[in-house]
Amino acid sequence: TSMMTTTASPPPTATQLFASIPKSQSTNFSLKTQTKTLLRVTLPSLLFGIAATFSYPSIVRFLLQKSPHFPCAATADMIGHFLSFLGLLYGLLVGQTYGFVYTQQESLYYALFNEVTEAKSLLEQVALVCQGR
Repeated sequence: TSMMTTTASPPPTATQLFASIPKSQSTNFSLKTQTKTLLRVTLPSLLFGIAATFSYPSIVRFLLQKSPHFPCAATADMIGHFLSFLGLLYGLLVGQTYGFVYTQQESLYYALFNEVTEAKSLLEQVALVCQGR
């Protein structure tokens, strides 16, 4: 009996695999993510910043008219409370950002674990095929 020898094509390299991924999908996903971020974080921050900039002077004028002793000690208290409030908002924003980044890192870790598991499985199968079993 004659043995047929076949030459298998070499497996694609990582560069070839990454090159085969359509660029339009990753660009579309990136654009969609950037738009969501713009609408959820940047736009409300800008709107509240503009509203606070225009409303703060009128609030101070109103308080000055209602209380003649307001400029003495209450101004420092009000500014302190305002800064504390801004610190709280900043802390919430940073906490949400940290949670989002941590979730992304966790999903990336699980995806990498699944890929390594599949690679090990394929390596074991290749080893069995090469042994002729």
